[in-house]
Amino acid sequence: MGFLDNILSTFGGNSSIKKIKYEEAANNLKNDKNIMLIDVRENYEFQSGHIKGAKNISLSVVEKTIGTIAKDKNATIYVYCQSGARSARACQILTTKGYTNVYNLGGIMGWPYGIVR
Repeated sequence: MGFLDNILSTFGGNSSIKKIKYEEAANNLKNDKNIMLIDVRENYEFQSGHIKGAKNISLSVVEKTIGTIAKDKNATIYVYCQSGARSARACQILTTKGYTNVYNLGGIMGWPYGIVR
């Protein structure tokens, strides 16, 4: 169990959140245009740089707005933030709401494939 998993478990987190590696995510995003990529950082963070194709839904509103963006609860959704903590929380929220293919991409800090500014 990694450091972040320990923290999340300590604070009621779910260590069973599905994770995806950067390389696999980049390949999947290139080959499957139906994958939804969600950046849960605040708008000003998103504007400073984000992964190409990402939609910005800040963590504070993800629970209330996800239904308008992802109507299909079986859609594949990749979630990221700055370091991975907020995206893990967002994955918990989405899973609780019944979304079945939610993956924590982690933090954009380690994303090696370039960002849009």
